[in-house]
Amino acid sequence: MSGSAQHPEPGFAFAAAATLAVAGLLLAPFPPAQGGSGLLGVPHVDKLAHLLLFLFLGWSWHRSLARAGRPVSYLAVFVAVVGYGGLLELLQGASGLRTAEWGDLAADALGAGLVPLWRRPRLQAGRNGAGDSRTGGAEGGVADAAADSR
Repeated sequence: MSGSAQHPEPGFAFAAAATLAVAGLLLAPFPPAQGGSGLLGVPHVDKLAHLLLFLFLGWSWHRSLARAGRPVSYLAVFVAVVGYGGLLELLQGASGLRTAEWGDLAADALGAGLVPLWRRPRLQAGRNGAGDSRTGGAEGGVADAAADSR
């Protein structure tokens, strides 16, 4: 069943919630780590958090578009997700409560760049008739045609 103006696709609501959650986490005024040891006492664990958050965000954006039957390429999702990460880094720097870091943006890009590795096997299974058990094999097809042309 497709969404309407009054009732958007559930996948879009999920992607929107993920987008807002990532913004909330990255713009929250966390106190600086003591002695440069990093969050939870682990050096650079924030970079791992950025990577995982943007892998999840890219996956949710691609998934919502694919389930809606909209043509989308991994490159388009990558550019959009990394652009969003850049915007959040600029907002962090402007807030005065957090700092903007190139390393965070690089981790965002790496996470977004891993989306095809996560999504691709499921999309291929859908084309071969096995499908994703949650979608009945409906993912893929037109939604991933641009990725196939690479």
